[in-house]
Amino acid sequence: MLSIPRLYQLLTQVYAAIPEHLFRGGYAFPPLRVAFILTHRCNLKCRFCMVWSSYQKERKKGIKRQELSLEEVKGLIDQLPGYSVITFTGGEPFLRKDLMTMLRFATKRHRCHIVTNGTLCREEEIEEIVARCVSSIWGKGVLSVGISIEAVGEVHDKIVGVPGSFDKTLKAIKSFQHEKSKRGSRYPLVDLKITIGDYNFASLRELYDLAVDLKVDLCSFQVLNTQSSSYGIEDKNPIAHLTPPKPFTHIEPELLREQLRFLVERSAKAFTRVRFNPNMPLSEVVNYYLNRVDMSKFTCHTPWHTMHIGPYGEAYPCFSYPMGNVREKKVSEIWNGETYKGFRRKLREEGVFPGCAGCCIMEYKG
Repeated sequence: MLSIPRLYQLLTQVYAAIPEHLFRGGYAFPPLRVAFILTHRCNLKCRFCMVWSSYQKERKKGIKRQELSLEEVKGLIDQLPGYSVITFTGGEPFLRKDLMTMLRFATKRHRCHIVTNGTLCREEEIEEIVARCVSSIWGKGVLSVGISIEAVGEVHDKIVGVPGSFDKTLKAIKSFQHEKSKRGSRYPLVDLKITIGDYNFASLRELYDLAVDLKVDLCSFQVLNTQSSSYGIEDKNPIAHLTPPKPFTHIEPELLREQLRFLVERSAKAFTRVRFNPNMPLSEVVNYYLNRVDMSKFTCHTPWHTMHIGPYGEAYPCFSYPMGNVREKKVSEIWNGETYKGFRRKLREEGVFPGCAGCCIMEYKG
């Protein structure tokens, strides 16, 4: 039986493949998913986070920009077809006091997905999110909640730079699970988001054991992306796609391989599923941390099915390439505008770029 993440992956591949192969000019069907990066602000200081580190540079420069307002976000959602999946993320989206109002509006017509560190989730918000869940994967409502967690206990706190964070995140996870159980609901799916780095690669097993104990639905293990550019927060780099990420050090390949093998074997017998982002074999995950990634084995269809909208209105197919601003043009005008179509043509003709290494939205083709 197909898992929901696998089913969604197949759906996006088909949705992207039709226009990608039929329309050589770069045209795409309306976005199947739109991710709103509501803010670059965050209450944590994750040592690996490209958004947080870049935001600090922006603050030091004294740059202040106005985030999209509630009414602007609602207006953008109104421009999308009802089948589009809406993601609210950040930064930390719960720093937006109007997040729940956005969610109420979006779930009237759309399936929604939230990504958070969980530390700011209040009990009444968790109750409402679960109450607004989908009845099936095809219905409108909250489909899933992604919660970032990097290790167990004090190790997590050291990674995210704020003491007491682990306990708050754990409390949020337990609250979501309790509320789902109380309502007898499978949804929203709870997906733990883990970034693999030199600080936690030796303890992935411990983290997965915790996930199994909590009976969460998914554990998503993300390879570390060392690309510094994120949604235009820093000065735009026109050759970012040609620049490979910084090399890794301090990763013991055999220990990492052992941890990954355990995850796959244990998850085959457990309720909590494991997936890797990008979706690739264990050997390729290890090769990535050995700086041996072969980019010819990867592809990307994301520009044909997903749009990212940054906090200040710029639209992106991925982290580094602004296609236009939704404060100046309609979503449809940007989505099938010449800049976006040109990017799709370039990607189709040349394949993924060196700077794409580590990006979670790539796809492994072997």
